[in-house]
Amino acid sequence: MRVVIAAMGSRGDIQPALALALGLRSAGHLVTVSAPPDFAGWAAELNLPFVSAGESIEKFLNANIGAMNANPLRLVPVLGRVLAEQTPIWFDRTLQAAEGADVIVSCHQFASRSVAEKLRIPCFCVVYQPTALPSAFHPPLIVPWQGLPRWANRILWTVTDAIVGNAFLKPFNQGRQNWRLSPMSSLHSYLFDGVPYFLAADTMLVQRPPDWSRFEVIQTGPWFYEDPEPLTADVEEFLQAGPPPIYVGFGSMPAKDPARLTKIVVEGTSAAGPRVLMSKGWAGIGEGSLPPNVKVVHQSMPHHRLFPRLAAVVHHGGAGTMATALRAGVPQILVPHLMDQFYYAYRMAALKLAPPGIPAGKLSAERLTRAIKAALVLSPEPRREAALRLQKQNGVTLAIQTIEARMNHQGLRVT
Repeated sequence: MRVVIAAMGSRGDIQPALALALGLRSAGHLVTVSAPPDFAGWAAELNLPFVSAGESIEKFLNANIGAMNANPLRLVPVLGRVLAEQTPIWFDRTLQAAEGADVIVSCHQFASRSVAEKLRIPCFCVVYQPTALPSAFHPPLIVPWQGLPRWANRILWTVTDAIVGNAFLKPFNQGRQNWRLSPMSSLHSYLFDGVPYFLAADTMLVQRPPDWSRFEVIQTGPWFYEDPEPLTADVEEFLQAGPPPIYVGFGSMPAKDPARLTKIVVEGTSAAGPRVLMSKGWAGIGEGSLPPNVKVVHQSMPHHRLFPRLAAVVHHGGAGTMATALRAGVPQILVPHLMDQFYYAYRMAALKLAPPGIPAGKLSAERLTRAIKAALVLSPEPRREAALRLQKQNGVTLAIQTIEARMNHQGLRVT
């Protein structure tokens, strides 16, 4: 079976897509990955055929730091501009990647369904959070406010569909017209009607809303990427030189003022723990003179090897980082920046898996200190239960079995 995995987003979106790609290849299938150019080198290291699609996601995030906050009204115009600029590229490059394919798996790559329609092949969609799918039980993905009454969530979905849908319709219908496909009248129907969705999220952390009966959603659990690389010698030496450190890293989230953020992190952690392992990430933290108890790592680290050896993990609340920390059973402090990170910070606190999250725009040394201390005194039992549950799950395997069963049912021999 020839599979195209078309993914869009930062590392947290691409990493589980690569986990699926490697799982499909191990099962004997031919896999091509299409994603932003930032990840071409990573795909090459894994010997996965790669087709670049769209602009650099790091460049985009850094250019729009001002809009990457808790205010969806500032984010919507940015999304509209990006859609106008990037949709023709997504259409062309995704089609290029999918020529000759049997199936497309779309990880937030919205052109994929039109490409699948043009090529007359099946399409599976993937989300890592429930807030991408409409429900009265949670707000839309771009809305940070959690715990609202159902009537408020319904209004937010209606407004979001109208505003975001309007931004989508023109560029997407232009692409569809170029391929002589019928225009879409509604973003909602285009994205959700008649297409199966994988929800790659923990079944306890994310419980299926009762009003999803009209959608086909297969909840698999998270898709973990088991990085074969060991921890580097300098990180290993730091871990062995003293008690477990507190880790701080914000992944692909940029920072307007890295020096100020570094100061907050150093001051906030020094009052809560003796040692700190800081990941530079796209925020660029860790520059300048630092205390001897702080080590800065400039490259990515295999989280599944690192997290079980830490005192606590301070991170942005990305679905992948959070799930890996849950599987490790380590205390977490979430500092949500945007999108689903607010949802996960809310759910983690509701289940007593972490203290209430600190929105990135409100992060201070004092708040960070209080949150770390609160995380360290939370009962470990909910974390143990989550870790045991996730250690038994294999979301990638379940997703592959589902794809193979559907394709076999349609008459394509895949095994």
